[in-house]
Amino acid sequence: MRNIAVNARSVQEVVDGFSTEAYPFTPSITGVPTLFTEFGGTNDLGVQTAEYIYARRKQAWALARSNGCYVAAFEVPPVGNAQFPVQWEANRVAMEALVDGDPSLYDVRVRVPAELMDPANTAYYTDTVHFTPLGSQVLNAAFMAAVESALGW
Repeated sequence: MRNIAVNARSVQEVVDGFSTEAYPFTPSITGVPTLFTEFGGTNDLGVQTAEYIYARRKQAWALARSNGCYVAAFEVPPVGNAQFPVQWEANRVAMEALVDGDPSLYDVRVRVPAELMDPANTAYYTDTVHFTPLGSQVLNAAFMAAVESALGW
């Protein structure tokens, strides 16, 4: 199995970058079973609606699937500090409800583990947005378990 993603600062950049960053590694080109991981939306929460973020995530998933990839949709973790208004969390929750509303669009749903739901926990977050090495390990374990459960890999 190969795992691919697009490096981006917004969900629109994921869609825009698919053809150059992900497409060359898709099964339609390589023949190798591939999982497209999508962990998008955090940077969009304060500037876009939940519906906009979800629509762009769906575009990215459709691009991946149309090129033979399996799709892993990550739950976007909460963000929390004075830089991120309360509305960001409400937007995140609304967007995740849309994602949960149609699981036929992805193959693997990766949930944020309970211990990562508090962005003020410095054991797991460096700045209430980015993970510490331990936070990354916890999320990776959840990712691997979700992939195993959904795809048997």
